[in-house]
Amino acid sequence: MKNIENKMKEKSSEIYWQINEICDNLLYMAKELPRLSLAPKALMEINAIIGEYFRGIDFIRSQALEVCEEFALFIFDPGVTRYKVANEHIGIRLGRITGVLSDQSSHLNAFITSMVSRPEEINGAAPVLFYESGGNMLRNKKNIINAANFIINHLSEYEYEIKSKNTKSS
Repeated sequence: MKNIENKMKEKSSEIYWQINEICDNLLYMAKELPRLSLAPKALMEINAIIGEYFRGIDFIRSQALEVCEEFALFIFDPGVTRYKVANEHIGIRLGRITGVLSDQSSHLNAFITSMVSRPEEINGAAPVLFYESGGNMLRNKKNIINAANFIINHLSEYEYEIKSKNTKSS
């Protein structure tokens, strides 16, 4: 059985890579938008939502790297802007990550719901794109929340194991 130290590294890594998958879905949506026959107002709305999502992803990806480093897992990603926030408890960082994801997801879901009620502003391919990419992003969000919950629920066990390990080596 894996020890808690390795499991924490695995879960923190999962958070980082799931955030990257959300980013990939956003890039795919942004790339496909010009091919769709969206009304100008709808196009403006979805571009604004995707732009806000990207800004949120940029910040939480940096926070995810900070979480990984808490468990001595160092991921080199030159494309990530690092936002240094004062030494915060890991629970606050994880809460920020899940909070930003929940906020952005609710904006995307609201847009998709409003588009369904305005069929004259979209063509047949748009809902498929939004539902597929949105569904993928919600699955990633669920995986991130599950990994964050695991970390929070096992943090004291991890800290105890690290302290014991350090005491034995002294």
